[in-house]
Amino acid sequence: MSSNKSKRWFTSAFDTGPSPAPVKRSDSVPLSTTTLPATAPATKRSKLSTRTSSFSQPKKEPVATQSRVPDWSVDLAPKKLADLAVHPKKLEEIQHWLKTYDRVKGTEPVAILLISGPPGCGKSTAIKIVTEELGYEVTEWTTPVDVDMFFHDNYDFEGGREEVTYRENRKTQFEKFLYKSSRYCSILEMDSKEKLLLVKDIPNVFLRDPEAFRSTLETYQRLGASPLVFIATETSNKKLDIVFNLFTPAVLNDFKVHHITFNAVSTTLMKKAIKRLTSLMVGPEMSRQYRVPPQDMIDSVVLSSQGDLRSVTLNLHFASLKNAPRLSTEQVNAGEVLNSSGVATGGRGKKKESKLK
Repeated sequence: MSSNKSKRWFTSAFDTGPSPAPVKRSDSVPLSTTTLPATAPATKRSKLSTRTSSFSQPKKEPVATQSRVPDWSVDLAPKKLADLAVHPKKLEEIQHWLKTYDRVKGTEPVAILLISGPPGCGKSTAIKIVTEELGYEVTEWTTPVDVDMFFHDNYDFEGGREEVTYRENRKTQFEKFLYKSSRYCSILEMDSKEKLLLVKDIPNVFLRDPEAFRSTLETYQRLGASPLVFIATETSNKKLDIVFNLFTPAVLNDFKVHHITFNAVSTTLMKKAIKRLTSLMVGPEMSRQYRVPPQDMIDSVVLSSQGDLRSVTLNLHFASLKNAPRLSTEQVNAGEVLNSSGVATGGRGKKKESKLK
């Protein structure tokens, strides 16, 4: 006997009752608990949305950026030829030497230049800025560490390794620097500039054996591929005088070494350099830690420098520090002549000036 009703023969353990009929939702209705009426003004919507977003998103506190500490030696360093306190004729002589080398490169031995002068007259800074403007890359000799420690396998010792101390000859290290630096470039260098080797610290081994230095120059002129510049500082001790012991007239003539002599910085160029430094102190970064010292203190710094620009820069740095004690000075006559030790030797004048103690 058939019936229109369907019969269920068993009851499922997962049944929880009849399923509710599906509710048809419109895609245009937003699924949110709070809805605005369609007739609500636009201003109320914007105010409500602004209020909701202000509660949902916490305000971010402004991050305090740490101010940069100015570096005196970097921020105030000369950047171009006009910033140098060097006589223009000396700069022109360096430029002429480099341009002459460019013309005869490959036809004559490698050019060697010697720049000598008193301390603090701008020898190294001048050669670096001139070469940079002419497109050269300067590679400078730095005295390496004397002792290298390493290990090698030796199974006669407990642990199987023996500690060995190896000391390489300073002459050998210097020659390796000259030949490798002049012929090969670093893999980190992106552009291929002309190289120039700069030596300010000549190894003392050559002072004890000048013939070894002569042999090194002979080998470099035969195998080197870049111009070589030596910086020599004048000294009163003949045993330590580089020019007197190593660059004798015979060496200058045999290797065609061009010699440029720098003089002590004149008062006019010194004041020009100080004017540039003080003009940079008024910047927003420098003025946080430095102030322009009074004119009488600047005059005392110049008078005590004896043509040493490095000494002027150092003393001006201490005189310009904020919250620092004033540098001690003493009165001298304007007509007095100060020797290398800063002691007055005579020639009294009427006007009184001061110098640093």
